Amino acid sequence: MKTWMKLLAAIALVAVMTTGCGGKGDSVPADTSAQEAAVTQYLEKESMGMKVAGFDHWSQEGDKATAMVRLQDAEGLTSVKVKWEFNFSKTDGGWTVNSAREAK
Repeated sequence: MKTWMKLLAAIALVAVMTTGCGGKGDSVPADTSAQEAAVTQYLEKESMGMKVAGFDHWSQEGDKATAMVRLQDAEGLTSVKVKWEFNFSKTDGGWTVNSAREAK
């Protein structure tokens, strides 16, 4: 009986940790084209030589949002991806990047 209790406790712990940690893509919109366009515009403006590889997280409150975005070399010379945190504001039907920083 103790073995079953330990097994159930372990399963419950894994379920809570998975839910609490917000697994990859939990809150990412199905269509990120508007957000990706805003990030691409920011990367070009800042001459960063990077492109969007994907979104890991998206949280929105009203007209403000924060996203964890994976970036990679725009030329495709490497497959290394780095995570950056982008802060957005909603504008006339789209999104604008207000600030960005490398995720720690």
